[in-house]
Amino acid sequence: QLAVVYLEGFQATQQPLYRQVAVQTLDYVLREMTSPEGGFYSASDADTEGEEGKYFCWSHEEIMGHLGEVAGQRFCAYYGVLPRGNWEGKNVLYVPQALHQVAAQLGVDAEMLGRELEESRIKLFEARRQRVAPAVDTKVVAAWNGMMIQALAEGFRVLGEERYLDAALRAADFVAAQLTTAEGRLRRSYCQGESRGSGFLEDYAWMAEGLLSLYEAGGRFSDFERAQQLVARIEQHFSAEDGGFFETSDDHEELIVRHRSGTDGAQPAAQGVAALALVRMAAHLGRAEMRERGLQVLTSVGKEMRQVAAGFCKYLQALDFALAGPVEVVICAEPRPRTPLVEALALHYLPNRMLAWGSSEKHPKAMGKPSDKPALYCCQSGVCAEPVLQADDLGAVLANLRQHVRFELMPRVLRPIASWDPPVSRSARWALAATGSTMKTWSISRRCARPSRPESICSILPATIPTEVASVCLAGCCESFVNAATSWWSSARSAMSRAPTWTSPGPASRSVAPTRIWSPTRRDAGIAFTPSSWPISWSGA
Repeated sequence: QLAVVYLEGFQATQQPLYRQVAVQTLDYVLREMTSPEGGFYSASDADTEGEEGKYFCWSHEEIMGHLGEVAGQRFCAYYGVLPRGNWEGKNVLYVPQALHQVAAQLGVDAEMLGRELEESRIKLFEARRQRVAPAVDTKVVAAWNGMMIQALAEGFRVLGEERYLDAALRAADFVAAQLTTAEGRLRRSYCQGESRGSGFLEDYAWMAEGLLSLYEAGGRFSDFERAQQLVARIEQHFSAEDGGFFETSDDHEELIVRHRSGTDGAQPAAQGVAALALVRMAAHLGRAEMRERGLQVLTSVGKEMRQVAAGFCKYLQALDFALAGPVEVVICAEPRPRTPLVEALALHYLPNRMLAWGSSEKHPKAMGKPSDKPALYCCQSGVCAEPVLQADDLGAVLANLRQHVRFELMPRVLRPIASWDPPVSRSARWALAATGSTMKTWSISRRCARPSRPESICSILPATIPTEVASVCLAGCCESFVNAATSWWSSARSAMSRAPTWTSPGPASRSVAPTRIWSPTRRDAGIAFTPSSWPISWSGA
């Protein structure tokens, strides 16, 4: 998880430090936590020779002795090393200030200081290898290997380092050979030549996520097929009546209670991971019922999500993917060696994406795509751009496709809002229609061929269609959203001057209109409208 966060941070900001942390994290796993067969070990002890942190901590004197006066002082300044220690008399190396700040304090060039710090780090690494290393738990757990496969796959996709793809492929093959039964079921763990225990929901969910990411990075179609099989096993053996998933399968050893994962903890909740795997696979296969199944998982924990949204980050990631829909990119090129087009694609931060490889026409999205020359076929919400043949053109194409993001949501996932008046514009009539006893949805019918003002609500919809109907759903997930939006709408109504008509399902009709038509801006979790900054979800357009 740490490596993936830093890889995404590097994509979004192009900060070299984020790339460095991701590379060092992945290299550590390959160097010290990988079995000869290709699986990844579970854990490393914190203590050696009866002392916690002895292998990893340093004294000020040790560092000065290995590096010398000048290099030692600079190393200590950058990594927060103190003569008295920063933790129980010893020093844990960390970075309290940015490189350029330390360089300014020392009066040296930042680039030169970076090179010197790297040389010092290598010297101390070699010195540390002389110490007694901590013990390693050599058990290989299916779920944690799925996490690592995903991280390594992303490492290759973003950075192009082939050692990461090779390691991810080896691990996937290891899981297939040692942790998968003839019926396609997962075992929980492997140790000393023996696999043990039935797989839990997290094993299936993380392996499905890892294999799907591995296919998107490396293009091996067998990984996609295995991910599809695991998603099917999740639906078949872990489903609960309310739409969520149990931690154990229906044929697991009998327990007093079949446990359900709730909030995220030290690692994301298994139900949230399973929901994300479902909506991602639905995008690959074009199966609406699979996307709906993923949203049912969110419905099953809807009340808890509204109360403690911060504890359901993985669920919200799945919700965002399902709402916005992914940028769909079919890559007509060989995975290795990477072409300039694929290198250009790796530079773009696309949190919601669906990548398919045209080298295998078995994938539903790749069928019919010509592969006689390298090209990227990019689509968003059913709108497709011309094939991208030059790497320099990709940025403009992706930016243009972002304008076609449509947020689609099943009404039952939304928070019930009992007494809201929907805002309107001169170019739209809003028909309020109840879709259930606890839910209201608005429909907008656009009559204009092209909006007269750039900030018009009509500008969100395709301007070439003279009439179309879109469903606008209030996607509130917490009380703060509802309170803020209600407060804004109350104050906005007092400033209205024009009076287009909207009708409610009740016996009375009212006429309301805002004095200002909102300007839409794209945000990570939805479309935000200024000045109110509350999200709206569009569907059916």
